[in-house]
Amino acid sequence: EKIEQTKNYSQMVYVMDRLIHLQSDWGNKEKALDLQNRRHAIVSSQGYFEEVKKSTRKAIQGNTEYLVRSDLMSSYQSYIYCYLKLKRYDSANYYLEKLNYELTNYTEIDSSWQTIWVTEATMEIQYYLGNYNKSIEASDSLQNQINKNKLGLGQEKNLRLFKGLSLLKLDNHKEGLQQLLLADSIFDSNGRNIYPHYNRLLFEKLYDYYTTTGESEKQIEYLDKIIVVDSLMKVNYQYFEPEHIRLFETPKLLEAKETLITGLQNKNEKSNRIIRWAVAALIVSLFLIFYYFNRQVVYKKRFETLQKNTQQKREEGASKNVNRHDVPTEIISDILDKLQKFEAAHGYLAKDLNLNRLAKKFHTNANYLSRTINFKKGMNFRQYLHDLRIEYSVMELLVHPEYRKYTIRAIAKECGYRSAESFSKAFYKKHGIYPSYYIAKINKSAI
Repeated sequence: EKIEQTKNYSQMVYVMDRLIHLQSDWGNKEKALDLQNRRHAIVSSQGYFEEVKKSTRKAIQGNTEYLVRSDLMSSYQSYIYCYLKLKRYDSANYYLEKLNYELTNYTEIDSSWQTIWVTEATMEIQYYLGNYNKSIEASDSLQNQINKNKLGLGQEKNLRLFKGLSLLKLDNHKEGLQQLLLADSIFDSNGRNIYPHYNRLLFEKLYDYYTTTGESEKQIEYLDKIIVVDSLMKVNYQYFEPEHIRLFETPKLLEAKETLITGLQNKNEKSNRIIRWAVAALIVSLFLIFYYFNRQVVYKKRFETLQKNTQQKREEGASKNVNRHDVPTEIISDILDKLQKFEAAHGYLAKDLNLNRLAKKFHTNANYLSRTINFKKGMNFRQYLHDLRIEYSVMELLVHPEYRKYTIRAIAKECGYRSAESFSKAFYKKHGIYPSYYIAKINKSAI
């Protein structure tokens, strides 16, 4: 308020900037954003240029335009900082684009520093937006700038952290872990007070990683580091928002540490028993692997045979001759013609279809129909019906990808079966593999 009374707006903007960053880090982040809105209103106001010119020493009044533009860019940086802390990453990215635009034709002495700041912000924002490759590109660019300008440990640790996090998100666990461990090494050297919030993020991620690998010693190591970081952060929180201290769960962390230590002790006591169980499990596993591998080889051969068959025209039936004394030739011809139309119209997909009903539909008797199918198709009526339905399902699954999205039960009903079990059994009997395996192999070969 005293500064505002003196109308020294440059000093006021600077002080507000410091308060905004402190409030964002250790206080109420919404209050920080409100203060930033006030600061930006001053910087972007029509009269700010003249007020700065009046309050600036005559020797540097010629640089007033640079000072105002620098304050505007600093204001965009504060917006980015506020929105990052509020986890409103789209808004942070919006002001980053505005800052980039201002930086396009910015040629002042601090332009390289501004570029580094923008690159670092880009790296973080792109990570939180889920653009992991862009975050990695920004971190690599930041590394080049750091090497060129010989900057401090803060940027180095920050880029290692977000590059590592992005690589983990892209399932590059080996290189991602390596980057996180490099960031950890900077903390161990003399970077404990640099970016404390990011330190906690780093150690949480390393703790989670070693939890998945079951390395208890490493878990204890990073629990210790989280406790150290929390103790450093509490000192700062007590001056701004004391109630935030309740967010720290140091007793729970200590309890988790003790649990891990006890677990390690028990693990040593049970090591011999575990080894025996492991040997037994290994033997069983080897047997199961052999069995599974052998079955897969058999299934693969059957699948390949099925694929070849489906690419060829299905044979119309066996080449056996009909005993003309049993069924008249004209009746055989009539039945075969009707069977051809029946197959073309997919009449075999009808539910509750049996020999008597089909014979009635063909205006013949069941005996003639059964004998014709036996002699001309080389199978009984039941086998004939299964054969048509299974071959229909094979072709539909091969040609139509959307058909493969159905459940086995739905496919079974589409093919005239009452249940998934009867369909799967008929499919296996025909081709030696189950429909679920056939679908999986087609999907895999289609990728």
